[in-house]
Amino acid sequence: MGPSFQVDFPVQIPVDMAHTNHSTPQQDARRDDALVIAVARDGEIYLANTRVRPAELSKLLQQSMRDRAQKTVYVKADARAKYSDIEVVLNQIRESGLQNVVFLTERPDH
Repeated sequence: MGPSFQVDFPVQIPVDMAHTNHSTPQQDARRDDALVIAVARDGEIYLANTRVRPAELSKLLQQSMRDRAQKTVYVKADARAKYSDIEVVLNQIRESGLQNVVFLTERPDH
């Protein structure tokens, strides 16, 4: 998997992201037009706060990125989600042709 990054924004989908001590703030993930995919604990997948079926994700990503200058997809996965559910999302991102994927994490309070 790629590096992890930290972002502080209100979680709208029930996702308890993994905690990391050494992450990089990702302010662009807070933008209203940021493309965020959430993987909930139960394996449900959300694109921009809308639940989607895994088979739809690649096509939806292609449509969403068509007119965007910023070609980054942010993934926030529940720390308790199964790897197989996250792998499905990663495969769909790859199938969509997108290459800039950032995993979002939370930095624990010190």
